[in-house]
Amino acid sequence: MFWFMSCAYRSFFGSTKAQLGALAAAFGPQVMASSSQERVDSLLCELEDILREERAQGRPVKSLSDFLELIRRAAAEVPAEPAETKVLKSHHGRFWIAKPDGRLDADSQKPNGDWEKFQVLPSPLGDDQVVIKTFHGRYVRATSDGRLLADSRDPKGEAEQFEILSLVGGRANIQTCEGRYVIALPDGSLRADSSNPTGDWEEFEIIAMDRDCVCDRENLFKYLDELSAAERRFDRLTHTVHEWTLGGVVRLKHHGCVLTEGGGQRFLKFDFGRWGVGWSLLDKFPENPKGTCLVEEFEIAGDPQRVKQYLSSRKAFSWLGNNCSTFSRGLMLEFCAAKESWCSEIWPEWSHCLASPPLKMPCSRNSSKGTAATGATEPPQPQTRAEPLGSSSSSVPGLIWCLPERSFVARDMELSM
Repeated sequence: MFWFMSCAYRSFFGSTKAQLGALAAAFGPQVMASSSQERVDSLLCELEDILREERAQGRPVKSLSDFLELIRRAAAEVPAEPAETKVLKSHHGRFWIAKPDGRLDADSQKPNGDWEKFQVLPSPLGDDQVVIKTFHGRYVRATSDGRLLADSRDPKGEAEQFEILSLVGGRANIQTCEGRYVIALPDGSLRADSSNPTGDWEEFEIIAMDRDCVCDRENLFKYLDELSAAERRFDRLTHTVHEWTLGGVVRLKHHGCVLTEGGGQRFLKFDFGRWGVGWSLLDKFPENPKGTCLVEEFEIAGDPQRVKQYLSSRKAFSWLGNNCSTFSRGLMLEFCAAKESWCSEIWPEWSHCLASPPLKMPCSRNSSKGTAATGATEPPQPQTRAEPLGSSSSSVPGLIWCLPERSFVARDMELSM
């Protein structure tokens, strides 16, 4: 965990040993010693949300102390045990939805959306009370005039305290600190001023969220089945990597893949992230994103049913163990003759998502076109583009990033322990 964040920090600010020590202290012993990947992922997701919010509010991170403060904030928001994600369903069959501006309604028809995600957490004040945390990192609060908002930062406030009163049939009342009950009106609005705990509109189902990690799975699989029925295949796989900046601070790389139908008629583009496996079907080959630093092309014999099987085996996104790099590399391994370096990777998966990983190697700029996986006796040599290391991060002339090779030499022992 510390290695990940030290590399992330170094990618933007550079670092000294003293700064890395301060970075380690910011996590606190309880975070540094945690062996729970779920908790580490929760921390990184929380930090991502905070960085985005700070930038949106015009408060860019400019110093080490700023960065450390955001890490402390993120760590404070992450519970010792990861909380289960819930959706809250009203009597009218609609779901609670928290908007980024703090509005809270019960008019959503989409139970698997991000804005419909909530965590019902034990209150820091105890006494069998709970707080309700939104996807945006805010807490639900009930105002004295009966409004229900999702804009609070303080889980210890009196207005943020609720009590869940279980009813028969898996339903529950949600009672405020003032003894009133939350009520969902037929128009989708939510209030916190009901005095009737036996009413239907005051009953809610609090359901564990079982989110499909493949977005719009039904239509995607329908397209793949239609392609198979027409005896069509994919004949090319394109892997692209582009740099982006998280919250204006941490420089990262995003990996994506495009499958081209035989004859170049249509193009199936995949993007994997916290949202799951996103996809789009295009009539034109997509332009390379801004900041593209690597393009690989492989000629393949791509059976649509193999694509379907691969997608069916995907698990939820994880910053450390199941990210855009592992998704793209897995798809390449499905259809391309495996390179030895793909299979014998010794470095952690997240290192391929950092724009300035702590590892490097000398390699040649020469490249050749990929070959078909089927019947290939030699691993395909993809068409690649690699960016030179800047003089500020390299003391050895001629070294360039070579992400396709996945074979690195440690640069800084302080970061590669």
